[in-house]
Amino acid sequence: MYRKGGFLFNSVGFSLKKIHFSFFYSSFIGFSLRKTLLLFFIIITMMLIKQLILISILFLSYQFAVAQQDIDEKYTHYFKDTEKVVNSELKINIKNIASRYNYFKFAFKVKNTSKDYIIYDNSKSKMVFDWGEAHLKKSKEYFLKPNKSESEVFDVNNDTRFLKEEAKFVIEGLIKVPHKGKVKQIPNTHIEKKIEADFDDVSVNFSKVDIKLKKSLVQVKVINKGTNYVLLYPAQLQVKVADDVYLKNNVSVDKVILLKPGKSKIISFSFDLLENQEYFDYKEKTISFNDFLEISKPIQLETVEFKFDLDREVTYKMNK
Repeated sequence: MYRKGGFLFNSVGFSLKKIHFSFFYSSFIGFSLRKTLLLFFIIITMMLIKQLILISILFLSYQFAVAQQDIDEKYTHYFKDTEKVVNSELKINIKNIASRYNYFKFAFKVKNTSKDYIIYDNSKSKMVFDWGEAHLKKSKEYFLKPNKSESEVFDVNNDTRFLKEEAKFVIEGLIKVPHKGKVKQIPNTHIEKKIEADFDDVSVNFSKVDIKLKKSLVQVKVINKGTNYVLLYPAQLQVKVADDVYLKNNVSVDKVILLKPGKSKIISFSFDLLENQEYFDYKEKTISFNDFLEISKPIQLETVEFKFDLDREVTYKMNK
């Protein structure tokens, strides 16, 4: 019985060890298998992602190449007209806005609605796109008198990415020159004297005097040596030949000349003595300057921005 019992006990012990080993082995194998499967899954996933990235790059490259080859050079985007009033001083209209892949252009009109003078330097304006900036093809400076306007066609063509649905036109370089500046009273001067008047960084002198019966010519040179602007009104110049007798010059009443800092100008005007021959030999001929010269401090105006929106309906119709 003992042996049998011992044998039975040993058999039971052996079976328990076997079961325990089997369980441990199975758990180990199961854990290793899961780890292996997870690692395999990660490797496969990374390979697939890499393949997808490669395929995407190839696809985009192909699409870009096709687009470059099949570009329609006549396909045009048309934008909505727009206008804006700036501080009751300027009225700006922009119309006929259109672009193709290699240019962008529009009709630009600006009107000075103030009583002062406006200077607009379009070289300081720019077009803004989602890819960057572009400047106007031709640069020009406009001098706008009160209630006067200027019109021009602006365009840019230094790129091949202008076929966009949105764009901006940023206007800088607007300067106001007040009309009622500081008028300088220049004393009446004998026509045969070489006047040399210097005041507030402005120099005035006669550069030429030619007195003839039929047509006399006088030239006045003005130099702006200061930092302000100088406004000249040539029609204000008169020749006094006797008391209360003045000879008007031939310059238009509306003519205004702007002198920037560091610039000079020779103003020429003539007058006729035929109808006043009795004064030809008078020695008292003097130049009356009146309100010929005005000094004005410039004022920088704010930046003006226009947003161009695509007119989808017109674009569709015009490209059919």
